Amino acid sequence: MAITLVRLETLDGTTVHQFDSESWIAEAKLRAGMVRGRTRSASTNTADRAGRSPAWGGRSFSVDQILVDYWLDPSVVSVHETNLQKLEAVFTQDDDDGYGRLYLVISEGGTEKRALVAPEQLIPSDQSDHPQRLGHFIGRFSLLDGTWYEATAGSVAAASKTSSPATLSVANGPAKSEEVVYTLQPTVAKSASSGQRYRYPISVKWMNPWPAHQHPVEITGGGWDHATEVTATRSAASGNDVEVRIGGRRVPRWASAWNGAAIKIWVNMDIPAARYWTIRTGSSLATAATSTYVEEPLINMPPLPFHAWVDNEVILVTAYNADAGSFTVERGKRGTTDADHTAADLIYWLPPAQMVDLVYGYTSAAAPDYIDDDYKPIIALTSTNTSHVYTSFQETAAAARTQARLPRSGSWFTLDVVDRGKDHQYQNYLPYTDGINPSPADAATAGKMALGYRSAGAIGGHPLQSAWATRVPVGITAIQYDYWISIQWPAGRREARMHTVGVDRDGNRAVLATTYDNNGIPDSGTATPTVASNLYEVRFELEMYDFQPQEPDDGDGFEIDNVTFTLDSNEAPTPLWGSRQDIYEFGRPGAPATLANSEGVTLGLNAVVPLNETLRVRVAERDVLDSDDVGYSHLATGTYPWLPGGTNDLTYTEAGIGTLSIGVSSYRKAWV
Repeated sequence: MAITLVRLETLDGTTVHQFDSESWIAEAKLRAGMVRGRTRSASTNTADRAGRSPAWGGRSFSVDQILVDYWLDPSVVSVHETNLQKLEAVFTQDDDDGYGRLYLVISEGGTEKRALVAPEQLIPSDQSDHPQRLGHFIGRFSLLDGTWYEATAGSVAAASKTSSPATLSVANGPAKSEEVVYTLQPTVAKSASSGQRYRYPISVKWMNPWPAHQHPVEITGGGWDHATEVTATRSAASGNDVEVRIGGRRVPRWASAWNGAAIKIWVNMDIPAARYWTIRTGSSLATAATSTYVEEPLINMPPLPFHAWVDNEVILVTAYNADAGSFTVERGKRGTTDADHTAADLIYWLPPAQMVDLVYGYTSAAAPDYIDDDYKPIIALTSTNTSHVYTSFQETAAAARTQARLPRSGSWFTLDVVDRGKDHQYQNYLPYTDGINPSPADAATAGKMALGYRSAGAIGGHPLQSAWATRVPVGITAIQYDYWISIQWPAGRREARMHTVGVDRDGNRAVLATTYDNNGIPDSGTATPTVASNLYEVRFELEMYDFQPQEPDDGDGFEIDNVTFTLDSNEAPTPLWGSRQDIYEFGRPGAPATLANSEGVTLGLNAVVPLNETLRVRVAERDVLDSDDVGYSHLATGTYPWLPGGTNDLTYTEAGIGTLSIGVSSYRKAWV
């Protein structure tokens, strides 16, 4: 079957030159047998093994070469150099201009087929007997992919499916094809007994130039009216259906209560350091505008497209011009409304780690089994992002094991800040987790923070310690706590005293308050020491008397209870709620919806998307994108299902399917 050259085109489909109609090419021919009817040569990969035969290590394949004969007409000297320059431009091997890789398009049996090639070399011909030898050149291309795909993509109209398994017939060429894009568009949600039906998109603002690890964040912004959702039968009174997803993945969540008018929901978040750009003086981002200029250099940018927030709007940055310093954007994303933004407003990057979805509506959901309370925030769940209230301080694997702490976020811990090299005669203070008044006691969940003296020294689970402390990535602007203290300082017995210590952003340490018993009667009360600048660590620590000390009585020490931190609202995470959306849930966590080809190659997907949103499963690129080109690939499992040769059925399977339109927006038949 005759094969003719048709054209070379760039990866985006732009023709570089048309073999059969370019006026500057007198003739172009493919060397016989250079394209079809051959397979690549293979070489065996082996691994040396001492004293034995080589081990099989797989196989590698050579890069096939394709030779094309070009003839230019050298008789017209005035244009020969120009034509030669055009031909040489194809072989620059410069990816910057798109010529590093090209599609070579041929015609075989009336069907145009293309393959990916790399232009390698252009040389003058040495065929001296050819009448046009002075204008004869040989172009050498490397065939990068042994599969030839139909040059013009086909499609299969989407069909609405309401039962599972659902099938769609796709006719391919004789060989396996990965050039296929499947589409999934939900139009009707699942029933309330089959999957989630609603979501609030929540974008968490973080403005600090440092990261936060496992920081407890209250995502409702002060309270969510769950009772109204229950009354409207959109959620279960138990809250079993309410889930939180960060970057699309389900994470543990904890609530202050369920079926209330202002419940608070907490999650632990890992938040990267903030990155922002400033709208340039003389520029703006007015309502409905799609571009703006910024002041900062656009270097090391996040992958496109990426979300960002400015004031109370989420935008999608779809392109940027580093030379001009400009953004191209789409407005009012994640349920927000576009608004006017002016010069000096900050555009903050919104990475997936700060994109939260509150989903619910699966009212038949069983009690959650994925929530591990070992990680539950230690603060009271009635707290807010700007006010952390502690009535518990840490949890341990068992009572009387004060160092076997569970990883509950926001926990306090004990440490030793005494210089043990100094000649402190009476150093035997031990931590207790349920106070020392009236006697030292422990609990698995620490209801108090205490240090008590024990003349006999350390015991199992109770090492020598001299302070309780915690660290917070948000600036603390005020502190309040209850205290009880029975150790004395001159002019009473010379024992020890307690300092309330704050540490600022730069690690500078300041004593905020000092407390001790001065008259033999334990001192107690509520303290609100002055905080001069934002603190990021707070300690309650002992200073031991080191000049003619007196030994404390066993059990003497201090205990702290009911701590409240007021946090800087300019540094605290702030949830920005979008409007409620009707959604479709593909599968369920642990039981994804599946898309399979006729050979059983299967891709799983668990994701929630708004109704009528179209997901594209691109097999060649190994990704899943929505209509904004935002990726869901990290939520996919298994193998992307290529099209086997011939006619075959694509099968979609999902428990409790709603209404889903399944199609193939683009595919190319394949040959080898």
